[in-house]
Amino acid sequence: MPRRQRGFVYLILFAGAVALAGCGGAKTFPVTGKVTLKGGKPLAGALVEFETTQEGGKRVTARGETKDDGSYALETPELGSGAVAGEHKVIVSPPAYPPGNFAGPPPQSVLDKKFQSYGSTPLKFKVQPSGPFVYDIEVTGPPNR
Repeated sequence: MPRRQRGFVYLILFAGAVALAGCGGAKTFPVTGKVTLKGGKPLAGALVEFETTQEGGKRVTARGETKDDGSYALETPELGSGAVAGEHKVIVSPPAYPPGNFAGPPPQSVLDKKFQSYGSTPLKFKVQPSGPFVYDIEVTGPPNR
């Protein structure tokens, strides 16, 4: 094989190896669950987010919106259904408006702000290379003033 062609073949093989190495940590695992307020009332229209930090400092976030019964299923943008393996911090953001009603000002928050920030959330969940996983979350309302 001429030297020029051999160099091109090596370049193609190298590019393929780099592409395959980049896909190694991209597997997701199904994560579902239900979000309820303390006392058992489902929290409809909320956003649930799981965030993990992978080797190299890359943050990966999976999201799901709760249905009327409080159930959710996570999706990781660009990776698909579920969440990547690792220890995740979990936040829950209240709905901006009641589901299906976008008129008027946003309703007051129905849950404690500590659940809405990665810096203050007490919620954690570990996704391991197996599954599927079910993570039911109970949140509390805002503290009394």
